[in-house]
Amino acid sequence: MKLKFSLKKKTFLMIIAFCALLIAVSIIIGGRVIVKTTEEQYLNRAEGISGAVSRVVDREAFKRLKALVKNKFDSIDNKVSSKYLGSDAFNKYTAQFSDIENDPDFIELRDFMRVIQNSTKVGCIYLTYVDAPTESVVYVVDAANEKACPPGCFDPLLESQKRVLTDKNYVFSAYITNTEEYGWLSTAGFPVYETEDNSGDVIGYAFVDISMNQIRTEQFQNVLRLFLWLLLATAVLAAVGIIVVNNLLIKPIKLMSDSAASYHDDEAVLHNKFAKLNIKTGDELQELSESMKKMEKDLNEHIAKLVAANSELDISKDETDKMKELASKDSLTGIRNKTAYDREVERLDKSINESYRTKFGIAMIDLNFLKHTNDTFGHDRGDTAIKDLCDVICSIFKHSPVFRIGGDEFAVVLEGKDYDNIAELTKRFNDEIKKIYNNDALKPWKRVSAALGYALYDRDHDRNVSEVFRRADKAMYEHKNKMKAGGVKPFDK
Repeated sequence: MKLKFSLKKKTFLMIIAFCALLIAVSIIIGGRVIVKTTEEQYLNRAEGISGAVSRVVDREAFKRLKALVKNKFDSIDNKVSSKYLGSDAFNKYTAQFSDIENDPDFIELRDFMRVIQNSTKVGCIYLTYVDAPTESVVYVVDAANEKACPPGCFDPLLESQKRVLTDKNYVFSAYITNTEEYGWLSTAGFPVYETEDNSGDVIGYAFVDISMNQIRTEQFQNVLRLFLWLLLATAVLAAVGIIVVNNLLIKPIKLMSDSAASYHDDEAVLHNKFAKLNIKTGDELQELSESMKKMEKDLNEHIAKLVAANSELDISKDETDKMKELASKDSLTGIRNKTAYDREVERLDKSINESYRTKFGIAMIDLNFLKHTNDTFGHDRGDTAIKDLCDVICSIFKHSPVFRIGGDEFAVVLEGKDYDNIAELTKRFNDEIKKIYNNDALKPWKRVSAALGYALYDRDHDRNVSEVFRRADKAMYEHKNKMKAGGVKPFDK
């Protein structure tokens, strides 16, 4: 009986289900921790970078540019905030600051901040100042590589940020905004003081924006890493669990099952597999093992009686196999006979029907003048001629089966190297036969002569082996007639 769900499979599925649940719970909890940790990490990073920029920026250049922007900003009555970014009114308003973007200090500060911006891989870095009358943050230099805010662009202060109007040491702690103008950002700003020791008046503020999409990407990557580590850890845990359960429960059961199954496979053979089992689990499995050992002993006694009777049948089978072998062997030459050839034809026909890669050929060889030899020198001499020709054929066609299919007819099924080199082998055979035929030192019946013809299987024209055989037989007779026309004739006493 084939089990649909073996105990091993059920145990495996149960452990896998447990591990999957463990991974799911860990991902949910760990994912939340990762999201929170990553956000805090980037908020801290924004604060760290903005603080660093506020300390290293060229204060004098910033102060001069701020003055230029502030003078124009204060002189303009119709100010347009970044809320209208991209509109005609906004573009007309910021165009009044366009000359500042060509100022050397502006270019130097922008390029300096871009170096920091690119090396830290943040969204953008920009310098601003706080305008108290309008309660807004005014841009002086924006180092964004794309869609930079021009000088004079301003954002209204958030309600929570208006403390900056009275506290000169106020820091724009990292916060997250999602606006139509700038998108989803994590932002932080540190004051830039007049002196490097962070004393004196505040010139303005160094801000850093980090895209929340970038943060979400890293959060996803971190969650993915967590998942992969959990997957690896649970895979190891599952493997250990399976090994433990397998050794303590499944393996003993499997050993007993295999031992029982061996009787079904061959009940005429004595078994001692249960006797060799050493199950010491101290539970019902050990008790079952002992019961099976007793059953095995009783079965062996019964089987021993059957073996004695079966041995006589084995002897008969051996004799039958020997008879089959003799039936396929030619008694005169010792090579395969017509019966064996017929089986080979069946094999090749089956191969032709089942595969397009079938590759073989047939060589037909016929001993010349066998009847004359028998009539002139006796049948014993004719048999000698047949055996001598067989030796020549087997020595030339070493890699193919040779069959004696008639009194003086031989067939060679060409395969492997003999198939690939048939032209060369045919020449060697003809040369050898010619040499023997012309050897005056040999007895007449030893000076054998034979004709050879062959044909190779062509799947475009041959439907079966018989068609290849007919072409080979025709080629052999054409060769035989050619030999006779060339003066080959039998020898007399």
